[in-house]
Amino acid sequence: MGQFSWYTQDTGEQIYNDWDKYGDKQTIHMVDPRDGTDYKEEGYEGYGMFGGRDFYELLVDINKDIIEKYCGQMLESFIGIDHDEIMNKNYKELTEKELDKKRSLGIDIWFSFMEPDPFSRRKLPDDVEILSPILVSNYDLWERYKGSYPESDPDQGWHCLEDEDEDDD
Repeated sequence: MGQFSWYTQDTGEQIYNDWDKYGDKQTIHMVDPRDGTDYKEEGYEGYGMFGGRDFYELLVDINKDIIEKYCGQMLESFIGIDHDEIMNKNYKELTEKELDKKRSLGIDIWFSFMEPDPFSRRKLPDDVEILSPILVSNYDLWERYKGSYPESDPDQGWHCLEDEDEDDD
């Protein structure tokens, strides 16, 4: 499982994963834009899990119909012949292997269609919009960010404190 992190959409703060080193935990809310379900996380570890739910697996659930309609080849390569069952299971019912497959599909969807660099992004029809889980520090603000994507953190959640390592000679 690779490390992933983003910036919060409401404050633009880095969602860091090395909080134990600095003793400054954050509270982050990953919100399902369909219904406002909140996956509250108070100690993000850097692997895409917020409040017991995986960011990329939720991305697949949110966009299930679009993925099935426009991403058939991608769907088959990640999930395989039994994809209907995996796509329709509640996330709590998924086996570890099924979760890994669904998560891998979500990662591919994110980096293929939602990547901020428009030159590397695959195209969907103009009237088709992939929705993203929303990442905010203040749950009350989540609806403002419906239809937008959280920005990926190039440092993958590791603190970027200025002058941190300059005195380590």
